[in-house]
Amino acid sequence: MRAKKESLWSLLEETSPDIILASETWLHPGIHDREVLPENYRFISHRDRPNDAHGGVAIIAHRELEGVEINLATETEFAAATFTCKHNKKPLVTAVLYRPPSSNDQYMNSLCAAITDLSNKFPGSVVWISGDANLPDIEWDTMSITGNRNSAPINTAFLTTVLDIGSEQVVNFPTRRNNLLDIFLTNRPSLINKCSPLPGLSDHDVVLIDSNITPARQKPPSRIVHLWKKVDIKVMESDLSHQLESSFSGYSTNTPVDTLWTSFKTTCLNSIQKHVPTKLTSTRYSQPWSNRNIRKLSTNLEERKELLKDSKVQETKKIGIIIKRNRRNQIKNASQHITLTSVIW
Repeated sequence: MRAKKESLWSLLEETSPDIILASETWLHPGIHDREVLPENYRFISHRDRPNDAHGGVAIIAHRELEGVEINLATETEFAAATFTCKHNKKPLVTAVLYRPPSSNDQYMNSLCAAITDLSNKFPGSVVWISGDANLPDIEWDTMSITGNRNSAPINTAFLTTVLDIGSEQVVNFPTRRNNLLDIFLTNRPSLINKCSPLPGLSDHDVVLIDSNITPARQKPPSRIVHLWKKVDIKVMESDLSHQLESSFSGYSTNTPVDTLWTSFKTTCLNSIQKHVPTKLTSTRYSQPWSNRNIRKLSTNLEERKELLKDSKVQETKKIGIIIKRNRRNQIKNASQHITLTSVIW
């Protein structure tokens, strides 16, 4: 995630998700939120590999949401959190998983046990479980096993667990080449409005879920910002000098310091209010480098992905790769320009 920070921030800017369930994060406990995430997002929970820079899972949420990490007794790459819902007394339970392709039957059994325990711990709650399960053998439409790239016990254990917790897998498109590896399980499929793919940050597509669930938000207040660039400094300086002279004319050397300071402060604040225009900050956070060209490239890339579904022409695939590379380069250049500008000023 840290190596692709600019692309991640651009994706968050374009889609404005409330909750992100991320797998293969490649993080470690020493990495701070701001090294990876923009200011308006924070980690709710993440589980990293202790002795490996790869793998890892994380639950990320908008800073307005009320999320709490769930402590899980598992050694697998599985993390969970609850979110307060606006119109429901029971919390929304979210979890993210990653099953390494090389993992054995014992790892899958431990992962399934953790999923079952989580589901049993929150009866009546809406549960979301997502991540890269690396189970291309499972045909989710028919809930059957059609391949042998994983052992039968691994496929059977996970499929049985999904049925036991009363959940349904809603992703119905390939997420890496022709394989459906990234899943989204929920025990309330009727609350899912839409499940669609987006161009990913790696060789996997991003799964975007639109749901009817409304999380409780802590709306940030608007702040007053003074627009100093629009001030006529000479006029303000002349008026302030006149006001200060008028205010202090009635004081003597015996006047208390507190009285002098209060008078000085009041006169300055009144002058600022009179001469400096203001505006209210927006409650929506925007990346300063996310310009029109980058958003247009992202749109073109999504359109190209739609064409690739129905096209086998190699030239069409090459155009999609070129658009993706161009988008990544523009994001990098724009973010570097903003950073350099900030340092100069």
